[in-house]
Amino acid sequence: LVDKIKRVALANFHKSKWGEVLILKLYLKSEELAASNGYFSLDEILAHSPEWLQVEMRRHEKEEQGHVRALENRISNMAAAERDIPLYFFSNSKIKKFHLLAKEYENKFEVGLIVPALVVGLILENLGVRIFKRHIRVLQEIDGKSPTYLLLASLIKDEKRHMQGFLKSL
Repeated sequence: LVDKIKRVALANFHKSKWGEVLILKLYLKSEELAASNGYFSLDEILAHSPEWLQVEMRRHEKEEQGHVRALENRISNMAAAERDIPLYFFSNSKIKKFHLLAKEYENKFEVGLIVPALVVGLILENLGVRIFKRHIRVLQEIDGKSPTYLLLASLIKDEKRHMQGFLKSL
């Protein structure tokens, strides 16, 4: 039932350019948070990590920055008015809780913060995949060839690869 309600809401947002831009700006805020590693500094996360993992995490950070640029470009191409949209309260509080949990378990692992940070990253990437997949299903019903559809399909591929990388690293 919840999925059906969310799909109807997404379809309604797509009835106007403003609605589509609003959704894309919310995604942009989430990707900006991912690109900046949330409330962590990447140096803090990688302090006790092996070199191979540092390389992987730096690559991940660059890919997330690419997602930010792709979303910014799509929004810009839609000639959207410049209005800042805050990450809504539920997402913000959820991410703060994940940060606190990771910090709480940091000392439980010899390599420190990287282990709980990877788990948080895995959870958030999975959340992104679920959200983008729902949106893709809605767009398939409306217009499966829209630039937004193509963008989200590309992001899903990257996010799934990120999930696999996090699982492999753990």
